[in-house]
Amino acid sequence: MTETKKEWSDKLRPLIVTISILLAAAHLAQVNFYIFSSGQFLNININLSSVLLFALFYTKSDSKIGKIFCGIGLILALVTLAYIHIEDKNLSFDRSIYPAVSDIVIASTMLVIILILTIHFWGWLIPILTIVALFYAKYGFVFANDLLFHNGISWQRLISYTSIPYYRGALGGLTTISAYAIFVFMLYAGFLTSFGGLDFLISLARRVAGRSRAGPAQVAIAATALMGTVSGSSVANVASTGTFTIPMMRRHGFSPHFSGGVEAVGSTGGQIMPPIMGVTAFLIVAVTGIKYSEIITAGLVPALIYFGGLAMAVHLRAHKIGLAPSNETAPEGAPPFTNQFMSQLGFVLSVLVLVVLLVTQFSPGYSASIAIAILVMSEFIKAIVKPAASLAGSIKDFFAKTINGVVEGASTGAKVAVMVGVIGIFVEIFIVTGFAQKLSHLMLLWADGNLVVLVLLTGLSCILFGFGMPTSAAYTLVALLAAPALLQLGVPLLAAHFFVFYLACMSSITPPVAIASLIASNIAGASYMRTALASVRLGLSGFLLPFLFIAHPQIIGINATWIEHLLYAIGAFLSIASLYAAIEGFLITPLNWSERVGLIVVSAGLIYPGLVYSLAAFGLFLIIIMNHVFRSKRIKLAEEIPI
Repeated sequence: MTETKKEWSDKLRPLIVTISILLAAAHLAQVNFYIFSSGQFLNININLSSVLLFALFYTKSDSKIGKIFCGIGLILALVTLAYIHIEDKNLSFDRSIYPAVSDIVIASTMLVIILILTIHFWGWLIPILTIVALFYAKYGFVFANDLLFHNGISWQRLISYTSIPYYRGALGGLTTISAYAIFVFMLYAGFLTSFGGLDFLISLARRVAGRSRAGPAQVAIAATALMGTVSGSSVANVASTGTFTIPMMRRHGFSPHFSGGVEAVGSTGGQIMPPIMGVTAFLIVAVTGIKYSEIITAGLVPALIYFGGLAMAVHLRAHKIGLAPSNETAPEGAPPFTNQFMSQLGFVLSVLVLVVLLVTQFSPGYSASIAIAILVMSEFIKAIVKPAASLAGSIKDFFAKTINGVVEGASTGAKVAVMVGVIGIFVEIFIVTGFAQKLSHLMLLWADGNLVVLVLLTGLSCILFGFGMPTSAAYTLVALLAAPALLQLGVPLLAAHFFVFYLACMSSITPPVAIASLIASNIAGASYMRTALASVRLGLSGFLLPFLFIAHPQIIGINATWIEHLLYAIGAFLSIASLYAAIEGFLITPLNWSERVGLIVVSAGLIYPGLVYSLAAFGLFLIIIMNHVFRSKRIKLAEEIPI
C-alpha cells in the first residue's frame, strides 16, 4: 500500500506533493460540501489520479524513453481532465446521446491512459480482460453460441460507454463509490501510517497475543486482523506485517512454509474485517443497495470466526510439535505500552468516532473525513505541547508527517481509482451485451433447480474469476457473473454477495496463482507451492464460511434475533474448529482415527441446513470431546505413575 521514499523524494517531489494535496483537498471538500457536479468530481478522481500516477511512474523509469512516455501520459491526462471539466454541462445535456468527434477522442485517450496505469500498478490481468470484453462487445455477432452471441456495438457507442458522454464505465457507479468513499479511506490509512498508528496496532498485537505457546503466530494473526481494519490489500498486509512476523515465527520453531501460510491467511482475512473490508464493503453497497452499516455489522461475526479458527489452528500446531510458550510481547527497546497508548490517543479517538459515525449511518466518506480531522488535529496539539528542544522543530516534523500522509494516501487512492475505473468498463460491457444475465441463466440450467449444485458451480467460478485479482476487482467480477444465479433460487441478497465476496478473497491463497502466498513464501524463503498448500489448509474457515452463509444465513444476522445470531455463530465456529482439529489430528493430545472421522462428521452436520442435523452434530461433538478428555487424562495419569 505504501510508496517508497525514493518514488517521490527526487526532483519531482514538489509536483507530486502538489497534485496529492489537490487530490486530497478535492475529495475532502466534495464529501463535505459537494462543490463539484457528479461528472466533474468523478473526472477529478480518475484523471487527476492519472496525472499523479504518471508523475510517480516517471520517478520509477530509468530510461529516457520511459521518462518521455510518462511525460506525454501526464500531459494527455491533464488535457483529458481539463476537457471533461470544462465540457461537463454540454456533455450531460447537449451531447448525451450524440457525442462529438472530440468527445470520442478524449474518451479513447482516457481509456488508453487508465489501461496503461492499471497494467503498471496492478498487472496485466484486469486490463487484458477488459480489452477482450471490448472486442467481444464489438464482434459478438460472430459467435454462434447462444451464451456469447449478441448483435454487436459500434465503436462510437462502445467508446461512449467507457466514459463520456454517457458517464458510464470508468465514470459510472463503481467510480462513484471509489471517489466518495474508498479514496477518503485511503487518505485516512495514509495518515495512520505516517503518524505511527499502524506501528501502534502491531505493538498492541504483540502485547495481546505474544505470551501464548503459539505466540509469534498469534501475533501475526492479531496484527493482520488489526491492519485489516484500515488496509485495502492482502498483498500490502503481507508485505507490511510479514517482514517481522514471518521471521519471528520461524525463530520460534514453526516451519518456513507454515509461517508464510499463517501470514498469507491472516492478511487475506484482513480483507473481510470491518469497517473497510478491503474497501469492498463500499462496492457491496453499490451493487446491492444495502446500507453500509448493515454490511459491516453482518461482516463482524464471520470475521471473528475466521480469525478465531485460524488462531485455534496455529495453537493446535504449536501444541502438537511441542513448542514452549513465547515472550514476544514487545520489541527490544520499545517504550512502555502505557506511553505508546497515550501518545496514540488521537488515533484511538479517530477510530472510535469513525465506527460510531458509520454505524449511525453517516456516509463513509464524511465519516472518514471527520476521522482524518481528529487524527491530524490531535497530532498538531501533541506537536505543540510535547517537550522538545525546539517548538519550531516539532511543528516542522508535524507538517512533514502530514505531507507524507497526504502523498501516501493520495497515491494509494489514485491507484485504486484507475483500477476501479477499468473494472467499471469491464462491468459495463458485460451488462450492455447481456452476457452476465445469460451466464447466470446458464448456471441455473446446469443446476436444474438444485441449490447444492448451483452453490458448488458458483463457488468454483468465484475462485477461478478471482485468480490474480485484487479483492475489490475479484468481488465485482464474481458479483456480476455469479451472484444473480443464487438470487434466482431464493438465496438472500446479502448472503449471496457475502458468499461470492469471501470466495473471491480466498482466491488470493488458492493455487496456482495465490498471490498472497507467493509474497509470503518469498519473505519466508520457503517453497511457493508448500506455502500455498499450507495457506489453503490454514484458511479452511474462509472456504467453509461462505457455504454456511447459504445454509444458515442467520450467521450474518438475516432473519434472526440476537440469540439466534449468537447460537448460529457458535455452531459455525464449532464446525470450523472440528475440521481444524480433525485435519491436525490433535486436540489436547493426539486424536485417534475414530475421533478424527467423528469430528469431520460433526463439521458436515453443522454445515448442512436443518435444526435436527445441527443438534445431532452438536451432540456427537460433546461425546467426542468428553471421550477425548477422559482418554487424555488416563494417558497423563499413566505417564505420572511409574510401572
